[in-house]
Amino acid sequence: MSTLARYTLFIVLTLVGVCAGAQNAPDGQAVFKKKCVMCHGVDGKANTDMGRQLNALSLLSDDVRKLSPDEMKQVITDGKDSMPSFADQLSPEEIAAVIGYVRTLQKTSH
Repeated sequence: MSTLARYTLFIVLTLVGVCAGAQNAPDGQAVFKKKCVMCHGVDGKANTDMGRQLNALSLLSDDVRKLSPDEMKQVITDGKDSMPSFADQLSPEEIAAVIGYVRTLQKTSH
C-alpha cells in the first residue's frame, strides 16, 4: 500500500471514529428533560410545583450563570442545598451535555 493510500485510510478511519463518537454523545436536552425538568422546568426558571417547594434556583439566575463548568459539574455530581446528587444517575458525559444545554438556555434568555 502506498504512503498516500495509507494516509488517506488513516484520515477516513479518524473521521469515521469522530463521527461515531459524536453520534454516541449524550443529548443534553434529552438528559435535562429526563432528570432536571421536574424541578427546574422546561425553560430552566424553576417555576414548577417541585421547584417552588424545594426553592430550586432558576438556571437563568446570575448566581448560576456565574458558575464555571467545573462548579456546575460539582453541584450536579455532589448536590447542594435542596438539589440532590446525580453522581449515581448521570455519567460524566451526560453531566457535561446537561451543562452545555443549560448554557444554551442561558444564552437564549438574555
